[in-house]
Amino acid sequence: MHLGSTLNRETSLARFRDEEFDLAVIGGGINGAAAARDAAMRGLKVALVERGDFASATSSRSSKLIHGGFRYLPQGQFRLVYTALRERERLRRVTAPHLVRPIKFLFPVYRGRGFNRFTMSFGLTLYDLFARTPWAEWHSSLNSAEVRETEPALSREGLRGGATYFDAWTDDARITFENVLDADLHGAAVANYASVEGFVRTSENLWNL
Repeated sequence: MHLGSTLNRETSLARFRDEEFDLAVIGGGINGAAAARDAAMRGLKVALVERGDFASATSSRSSKLIHGGFRYLPQGQFRLVYTALRERERLRRVTAPHLVRPIKFLFPVYRGRGFNRFTMSFGLTLYDLFARTPWAEWHSSLNSAEVRETEPALSREGLRGGATYFDAWTDDARITFENVLDADLHGAAVANYASVEGFVRTSENLWNL
């Protein structure tokens, strides 16, 4: 496959005028950028258009977390958590290890509030198993004294213990832009500061922007 050499907006605008595409992706946030990249890697001719700058809205103002959705385990959404964790690990270890880093969390447990210590430990064991977490990053159960030592500012009233576990974080705008760049490298025409103002139907199954 021939890969493009640079991300060139003027070249992409010219391609919009002169070429036909299999797929038009409107919006250069993480969802649009990832969809454009995936489609281009599958051999489709892709146009990606963003009216502002790439990752300039929601995709630059997230929590920065790449997480597996631990909170969904009590709801029984095991497949969702499993899929999210496998995607997290793929990003961390294969696709973007230079951008996705581990981050350690402390989760305190209080009497009469949320999880008890047993439920917390069971849930985090599933979490680590789903992610195939290496032993060095396996969760740790803590008693109340260990929680206070880890974070002295926490309220002590009703504190029963807690746990530490790992998720991951990233530079959200950077990972979005790298998806855009990789889409371009795989042949997509991509341009920011280019608005889609309407569609023109030129035949039964063909639309132009």
